[in-house]
Amino acid sequence: MLKNAIQTAAALALRGAPAIRAAVHGARLGAGARFAASTVEALGIRVQRTPVVALAPVEIMADALAKPAAHVAGITRGGVQLRMSPTGGVTATVSHELVAAAARMSTRGALATIGRATAVGALGGAAIDAAIAGLALVPALRMGTLNKKDAAVHVAKRAARGAVAGAASVAAAGAVSAGVAAVGLTFAGAPVVVPLVAMVTVGSVVTRAIDKRFPTELRPALGESAD
Repeated sequence: MLKNAIQTAAALALRGAPAIRAAVHGARLGAGARFAASTVEALGIRVQRTPVVALAPVEIMADALAKPAAHVAGITRGGVQLRMSPTGGVTATVSHELVAAAARMSTRGALATIGRATAVGALGGAAIDAAIAGLALVPALRMGTLNKKDAAVHVAKRAARGAVAGAASVAAAGAVSAGVAAVGLTFAGAPVVVPLVAMVTVGSVVTRAIDKRFPTELRPALGESAD
């Protein structure tokens, strides 16, 4: 449970923020001249009129007599604030300045911003998957059942998988937001952040598809049966 909490917090920090940024500019593309703060709020994203202040860092707390539990206060990056409750609920807030800047931006500028957010999502996805893969291989490296070359290749493959999934998930957040804004749907007040749902869903689908097409397991090298 603690491992999943850490992964979730890392995903929010490295992919969630660019996904929300892509969502705001995707909504700008979908709504066109109708774009306003209410357009962003229709995605389940709150718009804060006052500056988004930095929150306490992510804390992973565990009670020695109970199961580990995550308490994520919040993550603030570039006018995007993400909060995760101990129960797993996530809320997203953006600054009014970010929305105003998106409203003034041209279509080309909005597309460029989504492209940059997608690139950041790719880097974040690569970092997360590479870190997880590297940590998982530490015991095998210490025991000598896996050589450093094979470990490096495995981590590189996982990083590539993470980069593709991260880019696809952030791009999906922008695309879905553009579609929602274009048709005028609203999720304001609902316990769901549309772009983050799209990010998680597409990221999971792409990751599974890559694993199925390009298996990267090292079970024989880790001393397990290949069967």
